[in-house]
Amino acid sequence: MKLTKITALKNDLALTLASSAIRIEAPIRGQSLVGIEIPNEERSVVSMREIVESEVWKEEKSSLKLAVGRNVSGKPIVVDLAKMPHLLIAGKTGSGKSVGMNAFLCSLLWNNSPEDLKLILIDPKRVELKRYDKLPHLLTPVIVEPEKSVSALAWAVAEMNRRYRMLSEVGVVNLQEYNDKFPEKKEPRIVIVIDELADLMMVAGKDVEAAVVRIAQLARAVGMHLMVATQRPSVDVVTGLIKANLPARIAFRVSSQIDSRTIIDGMGAEGLLGLGDMLYIDGNSGNLTRFKGFIFPMTKWSDGQILSNCSSQRGWEMTKSPTNPLKEWPKEECGRPDSRKKFRMKNWMRCLKKRGRLFWKTKKHRLLSSNDEWKSDMRVRLGFLIRWNPKGLLVRRKGQSRGIFMGGISE
Repeated sequence: MKLTKITALKNDLALTLASSAIRIEAPIRGQSLVGIEIPNEERSVVSMREIVESEVWKEEKSSLKLAVGRNVSGKPIVVDLAKMPHLLIAGKTGSGKSVGMNAFLCSLLWNNSPEDLKLILIDPKRVELKRYDKLPHLLTPVIVEPEKSVSALAWAVAEMNRRYRMLSEVGVVNLQEYNDKFPEKKEPRIVIVIDELADLMMVAGKDVEAAVVRIAQLARAVGMHLMVATQRPSVDVVTGLIKANLPARIAFRVSSQIDSRTIIDGMGAEGLLGLGDMLYIDGNSGNLTRFKGFIFPMTKWSDGQILSNCSSQRGWEMTKSPTNPLKEWPKEECGRPDSRKKFRMKNWMRCLKKRGRLFWKTKKHRLLSSNDEWKSDMRVRLGFLIRWNPKGLLVRRKGQSRGIFMGGISE
């Protein structure tokens, strides 16, 4: 019998078995068999304690090991972020994405002191990662503003280049070898966590994409890793470049087959059960495996012993903060060269005065128009509105249906 005939019977099998959703794996990798996964009527609870007390967790020696959950056979699953070396997570609301992200962070905090690990947490939603604000592992307080997010990613690119120059000068090939050779100059690993990529892509898509791609392509050897999560894994958020450079992916339940294809290159994630049910793609082998994540008590985490113990630790300190203005970092190291200009007050004033002089000469100059001779993108022009409209510097002419004009500024 052809496999296509078996997979075509998926809905008929679900109806006959009175099951909410079934998954057909045809064929099972490495075997001449077809697998049919049927969910249990009563869902079992997987706790994080079961994973961290298991032999699998103890046998994994990596300091960047992550507790994931259990597979369909009940075996504890632990993965190594250093081998991935970056992770992309997607899932709609209620699928368990935020719980999984917090569990991964908890795994890192349990295994690393502030001297060994530093974190950059970017949380555009302002609520998911704010509970970590007092951790000594943070290079900077939890970032919630898009401008600071772009600045932090640009800093990460500059730090990556600095570390590569450092490794080149001493003749080593990766950060672990450098730390073993020079323990008195030990450099910590850096993990960058982006909780909602879609929001950053809406505000500063080109800059964020350029920085994420550069870090994903080059940062593994210097001990820098990405964990990126999104609720909307559409092609305008998870672009081709981002997807190609984040080979390890976790798909919780998504809204449609299109989103499933975007994140795992195939269907299946749209039929998951939610609440921690996930599909994981190994970045090295490309195998697709189904896991059950655990239920993590977030209320206990907020005021519990884990946060208190981690907050009391002290370790290595940075001399510069990732949220410093981009002008402190070399132009060639900050991703796109023109990205530095978009959030600097000096350039805002220079552009504004230049536009103002042109207005006084022509008496008719559009600040926002469909054919902008300055070739700037829409978010840069909207920045003028946000900054200068409260000061009365922008006006909309009566009878002019298109465009916002400059007025009220002089030398």
